[in-house]
Amino acid sequence: QFIAQAEQVAHDVGARFLEFVLMDGRDSAVQRFQRRTAVATTTAHIEAGELMAQFGGQPALESMYDRLLLLLSHRPAATVIQSRDGQTDSVYAELRRLVDA
Repeated sequence: QFIAQAEQVAHDVGARFLEFVLMDGRDSAVQRFQRRTAVATTTAHIEAGELMAQFGGQPALESMYDRLLLLLSHRPAATVIQSRDGQTDSVYAELRRLVDA
């Protein structure tokens, strides 16, 4: 619902609405989240780890990933950018290239 609202606001003000999803494989995404929260020092990462633990841990995270795939099937204009671990610079460059296009 939020995405549709954001898209409508962009349309209402004459702005471009771009959808990008930075995505890795399911197992890798889960492992990255777990590694990041295990050594978290920022409030956002600490709280994210605590919330995921409260909501069911790894199975809940895997379910979120699956829901993202379902959402993408309903958002044909969304552009998926492969975001592999350790490739931050190339992912950012690709995002910039697509935004500038």
